[in-house]
Amino acid sequence: MKKFKAIVTEELKPAVAYLAGAEAFEVFRNSGTPDSINKKIRKCRIMEFDDAKGEYRVNLLGVRQLKRELELLNEMLETSYKQVFAKYAPVLAEETVPYCFDSVADWIKAYLNQPMLKEEMYESIMALKVFKEYKGRPMGQDILNRKLQIYGVEIITVREFKRNENRNKTFWKLIRI
Repeated sequence: MKKFKAIVTEELKPAVAYLAGAEAFEVFRNSGTPDSINKKIRKCRIMEFDDAKGEYRVNLLGVRQLKRELELLNEMLETSYKQVFAKYAPVLAEETVPYCFDSVADWIKAYLNQPMLKEEMYESIMALKVFKEYKGRPMGQDILNRKLQIYGVEIITVREFKRNENRNKTFWKLIRI
């Protein structure tokens, strides 16, 4: 935290000195070696030299943002970062509930405990248009199970070993977890 505070403070110094007036900016320019001061000014992202006007231009919104960050860092150093997060972002402390699509819930009711050919089940899941393939690659059973976990179901693989037309075919079955 102290390191971040030092970084923000150094970023803010040239702009604050410039905004304070010509005398304050001259004091800042004489506060170190010319190379180190020029380096600080060049590294300052909220201040830049306007060649057309021959003067510096300061992003006031950036100054305000850095001052706000400095306030938060000071507050975190005085108390703790957890208290500051809880204070400014109470929603982060709350437990989030994943959204369940009605179409997926209805699909689960229709196909629960019914073995289907792997390809058929995959096509019917993708027909819901809720889950998307990544770069055109079909999702595997593990990825689908991670997505279906919030619905309280998972896909298991069932194989039939009887000598018939379904021998050596992969079936998927949707079961409750």
